Amino acid sequence: MAALMVLSVFAMGMALTGSAAGASVGTATQDKIDDADKNVTSNARHWVGQQLYIDANDTTYADASWGLYVSEGTDGLGTFVTEVPLDANGTGLIDSTTLADYDGDKFVITTSTDDAVTFGNGAVTNVASGSADVTAEEFRVVTQTFSASADDTTVEKGDSTTISYTTNRDGFDVEISSDNATSGELADIFAGNGNNVVENDDTVTVEGLGQSDDINADFTDIDVGDYTFTVEVTDTSASGEASITVEESSDVSVDLPETSDVDRGDVASIPVELESTDTAYVAIGTMDGAGFRTIVEVNDGSDDGEVTLEANTYNMLDHDASMDDKFWTADDDDSVENVWYNSTDIDTPVRVGGGAKSHDVRAGSSFDTNNYEIGGDTARTVMRVYERSTGNMSMWTAPADAEITELEDVTDAVSDDSLTQSQYIAEGDYAVAELEATGIFGALEAQPGSNNVEKLVSLDENVSSLNFTVEVPGGNAYEEDSSVDLSANAGAMTVITNQEDGQLFVLMDTDNFDGVADGDQRLPTFTVNAGDTGTTLATSDEDDATVDKVFEMESVDVEFDQNDVSPETNQTISGETNLAPGTELTLSIESDLESDSASAFLTEFTATVAADGTWSGQADFSEGNDGQGYTVSVSEPAGIDADYDATIGKPTASLSIGDATTSTVTVDSVSLSEGGFVVVHSGSATGSFAGVSEYLEPGESTDVEIGVSGVSDGDEVYAVAHLDANGNEQYDGDASYKNADGSAVSASASVSAAEEEPTETQTEEETTEMDEETTEMAEETTTEEGPGFTAVLALVALVASALVAVRRWD
Repeated sequence: MAALMVLSVFAMGMALTGSAAGASVGTATQDKIDDADKNVTSNARHWVGQQLYIDANDTTYADASWGLYVSEGTDGLGTFVTEVPLDANGTGLIDSTTLADYDGDKFVITTSTDDAVTFGNGAVTNVASGSADVTAEEFRVVTQTFSASADDTTVEKGDSTTISYTTNRDGFDVEISSDNATSGELADIFAGNGNNVVENDDTVTVEGLGQSDDINADFTDIDVGDYTFTVEVTDTSASGEASITVEESSDVSVDLPETSDVDRGDVASIPVELESTDTAYVAIGTMDGAGFRTIVEVNDGSDDGEVTLEANTYNMLDHDASMDDKFWTADDDDSVENVWYNSTDIDTPVRVGGGAKSHDVRAGSSFDTNNYEIGGDTARTVMRVYERSTGNMSMWTAPADAEITELEDVTDAVSDDSLTQSQYIAEGDYAVAELEATGIFGALEAQPGSNNVEKLVSLDENVSSLNFTVEVPGGNAYEEDSSVDLSANAGAMTVITNQEDGQLFVLMDTDNFDGVADGDQRLPTFTVNAGDTGTTLATSDEDDATVDKVFEMESVDVEFDQNDVSPETNQTISGETNLAPGTELTLSIESDLESDSASAFLTEFTATVAADGTWSGQADFSEGNDGQGYTVSVSEPAGIDADYDATIGKPTASLSIGDATTSTVTVDSVSLSEGGFVVVHSGSATGSFAGVSEYLEPGESTDVEIGVSGVSDGDEVYAVAHLDANGNEQYDGDASYKNADGSAVSASASVSAAEEEPTETQTEEETTEMDEETTEMAEETTTEEGPGFTAVLALVALVASALVAVRRWD
């Protein structure tokens, strides 16, 4: 409570009394209370510079003005020094800084009536009547002496030393600062002084030092350099300085690999191994050999003993290019600190000749900026720069919901068959162009933009020898190709680089890219333009190098197999689609409401498209009944119009065969639960195809005549019941109905020669009329349809039928 009262009233005291002119005493405001160093105690030693606190703790002395005198001991008060104003609670502060002029003297504080006051730990313990003998009330204020020096003015990095000091005081704190070190570095240097080290904004405080102590200084993780440390006592004006030079440790070593190989225009990786140091200097090139020399300072921020310097051979010699686009480190915790050039500005890529050129690379633990010399522990290797190359272009496809944003995603997608090669892309899926090339990645890195898409868009504008476009092929020989505006389509693109394997992947989201639709074609194209092979990335000064690969859009198609299901769980529904492998389909099953069923049922299941375009999933039909109809449709991806109608329970069929001739087979009756066809085979139920009926509706059909060919008198023919698996009401190799034992539902008969109808003798007039009719029809056919039209039409029909069958089985 007393402390709270002091805090609340000192400001009031200041307002009432102000400061005594020329005095070093002020009222105890909040700031001064916080800064108070010691409570006044009679017959005790105090130090010049301390803020001395007194508390009269008696309203009798509220707002009083007490006095500070030099003590004459038994002779009473000596020289008057200054007034000591008290606040409304009788408290105050004495700033002893200006008492240094009275060094060695003793002091007495008196009331406003010059009665000497005795203090115990800041509080008034007695007020003497008069001041003839003030020995009991006096206290001393002494100047602290202090000097500091380093035991070792030069230390190796990684070593430690001590800062010794001399003083006439025991028990104090010091604050240490340096213009050459941050507070964090200071905390590391002086951490060895135990738990009494406190890190401040720009300094550190070492607490609780004794008269005979030393201050430990450890330079294990401190950079080489000159350091001057200012050591100041926190509550007095005493201070000292110590200077220490940190040199490279004799254990410091820097090493380089045997070689660093790179294709011209790509980014070279130069690993630098460091021991007993975090800093190394790497010089690339020599003035007499390569015609350039660049020095890069690297820092091992990760403290793992290695920094991999990434050097962009496309623009590393261009003084004006952004440093971040020229040099960086593989580990983000490491860093490039500085770059120096010992050559003129060169705005062309690092040169190569004769297939490859070796450029000198040196690394050292020190660097002399005056003569551009690498020093300390050094190592040497070469950077071999090879001619760049242009390979092939390939097209891939990926599902619309694929999350492919980095190289690892590409690898994973290929391994799990969700990124597959194809030139045919279903609407909404990703079209992925893969370029195989080297010597392009440094140029790409140097382009403006926050991501690879923006950099690729800028490539065509800023690099004359490199060009990536997506072309729209012309509709005919007279219509020129046009280019897609990649900038306008940037939001629908992802670009992934893989310099190590010479791959560039450009992913195009066809749901949002350039409005592509069914039948549209696009042509991703990469060109290295011919030009000066010494100043550009061109590989020829005469001919462009171009690679491209067209892709074509298809409308989404989902087809269903003829699926046999039972009213149980885990029933397989399957089919095929042109959606990208890896696409996850969500399919809905909705049943019919049958009179003998409790209710209709609705369920969903999922299926993933396999690498060959097929899909299958497990559905729950346990709520259904045999004979109950159902419809399967695609729910996701949205907007796909595909469904399939079927009946729970295995499809059933029965048939009986009648007459069989070399031209016609008659099926007396046939019952097909799902509809379909009757197919005639020769020799067995799986023998040669001889003929097929028209599409037959579900249920029973009678007297079905089927034209046959390729059978002879006495052959055995088989009529086999077949499903209409895809619901197109056209026979294209659909599966057969099965018996309980898995055999095809069929019936057989022996072929007998067809009976010839008796021909009546025609009169000459009838024959003549028929000849004339035939001649007239032939003339009409020749005039309107062209010669041989009937034969050509038959051939076209046969070829079309064959193509349908081939497409289905392919």
